[in-house]
Amino acid sequence: MAFYDRAPLFMSLVTLYFTTLPIFLYMGIKFAKNGEMEKHRKMQMGLFFLSLAVTLFFEASVRIRGGFLEEIQNSVIPYAFLSKFLIVHIAIASLSLFLWIYIIIKSFVSYKNRENDFFKKRHKIMGKILFLGITLSAIMGLMMYIFLFVEF
Repeated sequence: MAFYDRAPLFMSLVTLYFTTLPIFLYMGIKFAKNGEMEKHRKMQMGLFFLSLAVTLFFEASVRIRGGFLEEIQNSVIPYAFLSKFLIVHIAIASLSLFLWIYIIIKSFVSYKNRENDFFKKRHKIMGKILFLGITLSAIMGLMMYIFLFVEF
């Protein structure tokens, strides 16, 4: 049986979205590097709200199916490892989400008040940290998908 027969369709689609998210984020970053700030803002905001919607859909779908304990039933990876791995994944994803929200709010306030200092320094630094967090979370999410649905 192939992994796509074992994994629920929603899980495959969500994994595909979050695996490609860093690529789309990088495209948005390139807009900023090229001075296209309005495109950067629109792309980042669109990705933020789409990511929230996909996450809510994912969380609801997993719970409807019985939660994490139901999903790990056919995995050959030990429960102790999977649960610890999932906790780290959720922690990185949650911290990234909170940082993303902070960046959005702070950027909006700074832009509205014409405080360009935030855009030039802290926004770039926090954006790099956020990109790293989302990329790491995406890799860990893909690994979790492989642990749960790909036969070894």
